[in-house]
Amino acid sequence: MRFLDPSLLWYLPLGALPVLIHLLFSPKPVRLEFSSVFLLQPVMRARRRPARLLQALILLLRCLAVLALVSAFSKPVLESGPLSRLPGLAAGAGRPLSLVVLADRSYSMSAAFGGRTRYAFAAGGAESILGALGKEDEAALAFFDETAETAADWSTDFGGISKILSASRPGYRGTSYAKGLEKAYALLAARPAGRKKAVLVLSDSARNGFDGFPADLSALPAYDPQVSLLGFSFDDSPNSWVRELKGRTGAANALELAAYTGGENGGGEAELTGFTAAGASGRTAAGRFRNGAAAFDLRALGPDPAGRVELADRDALALDNAAYFAFQWAAPREPRVLTLYGGERDLRPGGSAYFIKKFFEAGSGPGRAPFRADFASYAGDGARLGDYGAVILAGPPAEARWAKAVKEYLSGGGGVLLLALPGGDSPGAAPGGFWETFGLKSAGLLDGKFSLAQARDAAFFAGEDFSGFDLSRAAAGRLAALEGAAEETPWSFRDEAGLNYPALLSKRQGKGRLLVWTSSFDLGSSDLPAKPVFAPFMALNMKKLFGLAEPEPRSAPLGGLYQGRLKSADRARVAVTAPDGARSYVYSEGGVFKYGLTALPGLYRWSAPPEAGVFAVNLDHGKGESALPAAKRPPWRILRPEEPAEDFRSALYGVELGQALLFLTLAFFLAEFLLSRKAL
Repeated sequence: MRFLDPSLLWYLPLGALPVLIHLLFSPKPVRLEFSSVFLLQPVMRARRRPARLLQALILLLRCLAVLALVSAFSKPVLESGPLSRLPGLAAGAGRPLSLVVLADRSYSMSAAFGGRTRYAFAAGGAESILGALGKEDEAALAFFDETAETAADWSTDFGGISKILSASRPGYRGTSYAKGLEKAYALLAARPAGRKKAVLVLSDSARNGFDGFPADLSALPAYDPQVSLLGFSFDDSPNSWVRELKGRTGAANALELAAYTGGENGGGEAELTGFTAAGASGRTAAGRFRNGAAAFDLRALGPDPAGRVELADRDALALDNAAYFAFQWAAPREPRVLTLYGGERDLRPGGSAYFIKKFFEAGSGPGRAPFRADFASYAGDGARLGDYGAVILAGPPAEARWAKAVKEYLSGGGGVLLLALPGGDSPGAAPGGFWETFGLKSAGLLDGKFSLAQARDAAFFAGEDFSGFDLSRAAAGRLAALEGAAEETPWSFRDEAGLNYPALLSKRQGKGRLLVWTSSFDLGSSDLPAKPVFAPFMALNMKKLFGLAEPEPRSAPLGGLYQGRLKSADRARVAVTAPDGARSYVYSEGGVFKYGLTALPGLYRWSAPPEAGVFAVNLDHGKGESALPAAKRPPWRILRPEEPAEDFRSALYGVELGQALLFLTLAFFLAEFLLSRKAL
């Protein structure tokens, strides 16, 4: 409580005047004879007690009336408590005001509220408040999200500030109240100390904005305890959003996109039924729902698919209902596999070709590959390697002509799995110069007891898990000692002394890929085909031969850096077109270009003739901006949205109690008058 005219408080002792008058002019006691006193004493005692209580009450009312009257003319102001929010009783401005309007432009301010966005509603309240400021007041405008910036320096042109505020729109970043308040305190620190200072926070008090916020406001730079913090808050709103997109190789070796949601207050998994996916060309992808995600087959969108996934159902915040995808991916080759073998024994139980045939006959169950397989002997003349997407050589061929045919097939982009050891009735060695054709060299055969081991951290196993198999139980008794330049050795053999030898070699050959298994699938050389790990082992090899590695995403987070690659290593100018049509240019170095102007979510198209591509930029949901519930106790005083200007003045300057005290004075005098008549 403060008094606008404290000089009148010197009249408060007048409240004791009725007490003095009562003591000086009260009737003196009457003397009575002893006998009279003796007879009337009980009667006097019985009547004196209520009379004294009545007189005391009248005296109290007179004192309270005088005190209330003097206090009323002193213009008291209540600055806190429930009564300070009474409308229509706002106190006068007093000192001139320096006000910072701090506007939140995070994307949660795009949420719907009362037929408008939260930002538009808060901006309208600020316009009403700015219109009620006095001639000696001043204001400044600052915007904030994850950063803060000054939009309008100190000015008395409140209409101009309102125009800047109403013309702006929320962006696509998260919220940091610490950054915003730091900017506001810094602006107020430069104003004279004699002015009243306040910050009007135009935000939704979102909970995520207080992540990393100090427990004590005094920890903020330039903090001033005399600065009043006032702001808005909004009711919780149900909201759902596209939380994550993942590309993966699905059934039938097709590119599949899995879309996941997040939700708050009733949103989330129930919204999966509203998913749609469309490519950049406008074609729609078919989808189904599995394991809590919407899964879309992107084959219909063609190679290197790009587009958006969207929740069809409407909610409070439409901005986060869509997410964008772009992948580097090409449709697989014809899913046909040719297996070449040396002799009929290879097709009998226990032979290499026999186990390969059993693998393909198992179909597309767990760990299997959905390919069609043909089998032919090296001695036949009808097999054309170019008709197949992959070729398996169940042992090296005896004729040199096959080495040339396989090399040409690899150069054209085919995939070959070659078993280094032949079957039981096949020729014992490859023809001269065979291994040299593929950049390898044979150092003879090794006999012994070898167990299988998986190389750690090999890129070959990306997205695969073999931890459930006891690989040490897969043994080999004979293997070929091959030497040469291989990109990777994902599988190894280990002898009883702990020495390692290559089990599978992986290398590029022309445009294709060559995999060499240094042993055989014949039970006379290895028992791998009789182990549970054989099926997933073969399925992984087929994926590598067909180029079915997991799709490479082309994406960057909002505000992040995208790094693209060109086929040419020459320096080139790359034109990038943003979702809003703005075009900018960057240069590639060594076939790599970097682009950082990712301020908008959507699809960005780049062009460096003859090459072109697309990459996606999405909102960062790790900061929780899509969850709309407000903080229970923000550090500012909440203004009621229906009367923002009146509530602002009441909250800032308090409430004048003069009128209420005058009514109270009248009530005291009236009560004293009625009691006095009763006393008479």
